[in-house]
Amino acid sequence: LKEREELQAKLREAEKLKGIGQMLSSLSHEIRNIFNKISIPAELLKMDFYKTKEEQAKAETTIMRNVQLGSEILDYVNSYYKKSKSDDLSPKDLSKTIENTLTSYSEKFAEANIQVTKDLEPNLPILQGKDSFDDIFLNILANCYFALTDNDTVLRRHIHIQTSFLKDKKCVQIIISDTGADMLASADLRYTKEIF
Repeated sequence: LKEREELQAKLREAEKLKGIGQMLSSLSHEIRNIFNKISIPAELLKMDFYKTKEEQAKAETTIMRNVQLGSEILDYVNSYYKKSKSDDLSPKDLSKTIENTLTSYSEKFAEANIQVTKDLEPNLPILQGKDSFDDIFLNILANCYFALTDNDTVLRRHIHIQTSFLKDKKCVQIIISDTGADMLASADLRYTKEIF
């Protein structure tokens, strides 16, 4: 029994590390943007490119804002590791899982002026998976959050979540979209992920 408990603990730890790897992979675009937005103005400052104090101050503000955003990503990853729910791999009520994850983000979304809309089909089946659905949604919503807050040109910050049960395929479809600037500007909800 003790060996089994130790094995389960190792498996839970492996799931947490896997989740962190997936999260960092999904956030790699935002992290590269942050490095660019720090290094370019820093190089230009070093070359005395900016002629006025206002231009210099704007460059310094850009650098500090992106340092703060990078720190926020690292804090999120650290917090995710400490509070990961990967040890709960029991069957899930998908609608409740989505609602609980959104609740954990509600304060951050409100501070960043991010609007969330939902179109959740009622009475979805209870799902069982080898990965924790809590962690899947935490990762995707973190990606949406950083994509929407990374760029000041995003005028309307909006996330839409839609679920439906596809009887013919015997699966649940989850579509999460955001208005981040990564995709074509002509699209309303430009960034879409599907999970089956």
